[in-house]
Amino acid sequence: MKFGEKVRKLRQEKGLTQRELAKQAGLGLKTITNYESGSTYPKSRRVYETLAGILDCEVEYLNGEGGDFVALTQAEFGY
Repeated sequence: MKFGEKVRKLRQEKGLTQRELAKQAGLGLKTITNYESGSTYPKSRRVYETLAGILDCEVEYLNGEGGDFVALTQAEFGY
C-alpha cells in the first residue's frame, strides 16, 4: 500500500475529512488531497511525524512502502 492510500485509509478510520486532517496537521487541503492521490509526498520527516500522531500509527508505517511487498510475498510464496 502506498503512502497516500495509507493516509486515506487511516483518515477515514478516524472519521476525519481531508479538511479536518489538513487543519489538525497545519497543512493545506490541497496538500492532503495531493498526498492521498499519490501525486506528492511529504518533504520533511516532521510532516510524517505529525500525520502519524494524528492518525495513531507509526511513522515507519507511513514512510515505508516496501513492507507490504514483503508481507504479500511471504503470504504468497511462504518465505
